[in-house]
This record gives sequence, C-alpha cells and structure tokens, in this order.
Amino acid sequence: MFPERTPNVAPEVLRFLERSLGMVPEPEAILGYVYAVLYSTRYRDRYAAFLTSDFPRILFPRDRYLFDALAGLGRELMDLHLPGRPLRPTTQFLGTGSGRLGRTRKVLRDYREDERRVYVNEDRQFFDGIPLRVWEYRIGGYQVLDRWLQDRAGRKLTLSEIQTFCRAATALGRTVEVQRRIDELYSAVEESVAPGVETPG
Repeated sequence: MFPERTPNVAPEVLRFLERSLGMVPEPEAILGYVYAVLYSTRYRDRYAAFLTSDFPRILFPRDRYLFDALAGLGRELMDLHLPGRPLRPTTQFLGTGSGRLGRTRKVLRDYREDERRVYVNEDRQFFDGIPLRVWEYRIGGYQVLDRWLQDRAGRKLTLSEIQTFCRAATALGRTVEVQRRIDELYSAVEESVAPGVETPG
C-alpha cells in the first residue's frame, strides 16, 4: 500500500490561486503550469539573468482559461520528456553498414538540412526525418542530438541506442511545437498580471 501523498505547495500560493482563478488547482496542474512557463522562450529571454543566478519568478494569470491551457501544455511536455512513455518515432536509422559511429565531426555529425538527415559514419548510414530546428535544439547550452552523437563517437550503436536517439529526436520535434503554443499563450499571462501585484513564486 502506498503512503498518502502530501502536496508540496505553499499555502499562500494556493490561497493566491484560489483568489485569482476562483478555485484551488490540483498540485499536478500547478506543476504542469510551471513546467510550461519554464519552457516559454519569451519567459526565458525576459528572466535569463534570474534563471542563472536565483530562483525563477513564476507569474500566474488571473484567467482560469490561460492557467488550464498552459497546465495542459506543461503536462504534454512532461509526457514527452519522461522515458518509457509511448511515442511513435518520426525519425529512422537507415542505410546499410556496421552501425559504428564515425570519430570525426565531418563523418559523425554530417547534418544536411535539405535532406533532413544526419550522416553518422563512412558507410553513409544516417538518421532520417530531422528538421533543422530539431537538429539545432539546445538544452543548457548544449545542442542535444549533436552532443549525444559526439559522446558515442567510434562506438557501434545498439538497437536500444538507435531507438533512444529516434525517440529523442521525435520528442524534441514535438517539444518545439508545444513551445510555440506556449509562447502564444504566455504573452497573455504577462498582460493579465496587474502592475504592482505580487504573485507568489
């Protein structure tokens, strides 16, 4: 039997949200909302200095629709980012060869935008179905897919590693789309917060 879970949300945050939204959201919805906000490029650009040196300040809207919409998008992102969740890959590993990655950048990470492919060895094997925005996607300053390949230079890929790369590329592609929708909504969050109003977070 599992122990009863206790939400880790400060009471003042719950009171603030009840006043603002007219209801107390479930803790999972609050987590989804915060996750979505932290993936907003608009939010990251505006609060870049705070994100590198302090706890991030999270603005909450005074509009239940905005809160619910962003919480839903945050949950969608969490599903994409958790390993083991079902996800039909849009990227494939193709070509005939050893499956051993090259060692030099020219051979190992030969990305071709017009083909939407990254060639990974001298056998000309490649991962197919990778748009430029996915290939260039960065987390923490690192280009995700490029770094993944770099860390495995010279190794023969296992089936599990091939599946992991294809899933990661697919998840990044969907992440880009969800982030676009988050950015469309997040500007309205900033507009909905009245000047001088302190929001918890």
